[in-house]
Amino acid sequence: MEDKIEFRKKAREIRRAFTNKEEASDTICAGLMESEEIREAKTVAVYCATEDEVQTGRLIERLLKDNKRVAVPLIRDGQMYFQEIRSLADLKTTGTYGIREPLYAEKDIVEGDELDVAIFPGLAFDLYRNRLGHGGGYYDAYFRDLKEVRKIAVAYDVQIFAEIPHDKNDLKADLIITENRII
Repeated sequence: MEDKIEFRKKAREIRRAFTNKEEASDTICAGLMESEEIREAKTVAVYCATEDEVQTGRLIERLLKDNKRVAVPLIRDGQMYFQEIRSLADLKTTGTYGIREPLYAEKDIVEGDELDVAIFPGLAFDLYRNRLGHGGGYYDAYFRDLKEVRKIAVAYDVQIFAEIPHDKNDLKADLIITENRII
């Protein structure tokens, strides 16, 4: 098995080369909206996508339209928080790693135990629902002790491997939704 650094390079290249991102993102997000987890959720954490990730802008709009409380990640002083937004217009700045974020407002911070579902990205996943992220460990640390939160990964099918390098500290998804399947 390759080490994480080499596997990340390979996974980045595969994801970057995938050309059907917009259509696949729409299919994945439609599948998410139909899921029981999302239908029953009151508060949903959703990442703000970078160019190569499953796009979440329309998903966020749809969740807000369905009167869900939506929280997005915000990195502050080396730690990840989730902050409530009321529209995509609240994403006013570019934060750590060039990811869109709201301006920090302590009154809008959503505590982990308030989340029903967390939708998160990754570079690669395997059939055992293991996740290989970018290496910062933010999601791993944040969700380590939040057992009640349903953790749903979204990925393009090309990001799914039979097995990926992982260790006991890596975040594991409860579900992985791609444009072709649910794992």
